[in-house]
Amino acid sequence: MDYFDLHCDTPSVCFREDASFLENDLAVSGRQGDCFARWTQVFAIWISEDQPDPFAHYRRVLGDFKMKFSKPFCTAASEVEAPRSGILAVEGGALLEGDLSRLDQLYCDGVRSLTLTWNGQNEIASGCQASGGLTEFGKRVVARLNRLGIATDLSHLNPESFWDALERADWPIATHSCLQAYFEHPRNLTDEALKAIAKKGGIIGLCFYPAFFGGRAVHEALFAQIVHMLELGLGDAIALGSDFDGAEMDPMLCKVGQVPALYADLCEHGIEETILQGIFYENAARFFKKLLTNGCR
Repeated sequence: MDYFDLHCDTPSVCFREDASFLENDLAVSGRQGDCFARWTQVFAIWISEDQPDPFAHYRRVLGDFKMKFSKPFCTAASEVEAPRSGILAVEGGALLEGDLSRLDQLYCDGVRSLTLTWNGQNEIASGCQASGGLTEFGKRVVARLNRLGIATDLSHLNPESFWDALERADWPIATHSCLQAYFEHPRNLTDEALKAIAKKGGIIGLCFYPAFFGGRAVHEALFAQIVHMLELGLGDAIALGSDFDGAEMDPMLCKVGQVPALYADLCEHGIEETILQGIFYENAARFFKKLLTNGCR
């Protein structure tokens, strides 16, 4: 099977724990990818709103993980479907510290997705634990992301910031979110939000974090949310964004090597394999191939 994961926090954990990428005890390691024919992982560098010297911290984590990952990150459409590939992301726009030119540096570093906030507020927008919409600086940020060809990640935003950003984003994505229709949580997306992302050609990565679906069994929760999105006619917008190494997971799905069992279970519960291929790989691959083809306009 093939697997495309829109979000993990492995670079930050590898840096914090001085861990290898190839072999480690984390949720994501290079060795675990051997169970996939093709595996593309979006690796996020996490920046909280209270991170001291956030841009310098980002550069330290980036340098560390580039050495550990040991090959270039995808920056061209032709690279996305390689047997093993990585896409670089930043989770938390606080690293810009109000400096728009840092986006150009991120682009040069290979970053192709930016989560505008974490849970709090920064110079761009407000997360799910804060109030307020996109700032004037935030509007300039989204415009520059569009021109560079960096995806605007809407996960973590509060509703006001979400709708402000979505209105302006050419490349909207929610890398690791779940559904309000299944469980009410400030981080989850309404049906209206899901449809709006899909209408603009974006995708939604369903997250594996149990708190976002009330602690229910992870396979059951993902199955129900996939069925709901299919009923909404959003099959082409469904993807997966585990949040591995960023949250405490259900033991049934706490490492990337357990993903094939999820695929098999969903298949046994009646989801057609062609649909599952879209969810587990093709939808995300299609989005990023378009993004990487249209960057730096």
